[in-house]
Amino acid sequence: MTETWTTEETGEVSVYVNNRFIKTEVSVSPQMVKDIANEHQIRKFTVSGDNNSALSTSDFPVVCGSIHIDEYNEAK
Repeated sequence: MTETWTTEETGEVSVYVNNRFIKTEVSVSPQMVKDIANEHQIRKFTVSGDNNSALSTSDFPVVCGSIHIDEYNEAK
């Protein structure tokens, strides 16, 4: 039988909050990001991926690599 290959990356997503590893997920959606931020009492935040590249909702779902949820503190 012939094996079918794909160029789509699949695997695991490491989730970090304020540079601290939190958990590993198979896939991360925008709602999951909001839920994780809420669990850590973060109201305003930025989300970045591998190589510190900013992520927007159109970049989701993320299915491999890592995402970083960092609290956003406005200057007063």
